[in-house]
Amino acid sequence: MIQLKHRTLRTLLLTPPGDSPCDCPWMGIPALVGHLKQVGYPETHQRDLDLELYYHSQTPESRRRLLELYGQALK
Repeated sequence: MIQLKHRTLRTLLLTPPGDSPCDCPWMGIPALVGHLKQVGYPETHQRDLDLELYYHSQTPESRRRLLELYGQALK
């Protein structure tokens, strides 16, 4: 029997901003992460950039910048 040296593959799956046209998140990436972990890829992770962009857009700094951009566009 041939025994292969096991290498750890680190995987990051991303949900891009604006990926979903509706309010409900697409569940394909979480399902794929769960499957990969179950079949032997424990270093599989995910990030929802759509959600992170939303949270970032709600900060006071982002809102101030948006108002500045609107003000410049109206001139």
